[in-house]
Amino acid sequence: MIEGTVETTTEEARTRSPTVINRAAVRRFILQYAGRTRRHRYTQVAPAVYDELEAQVREACRRLVHRQPSKGKTIR
Repeated sequence: MIEGTVETTTEEARTRSPTVINRAAVRRFILQYAGRTRRHRYTQVAPAVYDELEAQVREACRRLVHRQPSKGKTIR
């Protein structure tokens, strides 16, 4: 598990809102990056990786919203 991530149970995974990451794009990026930077050829991405990245992106979005001023229309 990546340090600083929140682990979810399978029940939480089934009941949460739709994903905010594009799993196909994430898979493609990870495998392409690994192909360029590692000698070993990877062909699969474990489902837990998507869950970890999903949690990290959601938390980053929450932090972004919370640091915004209380007035205005645009999230910056």
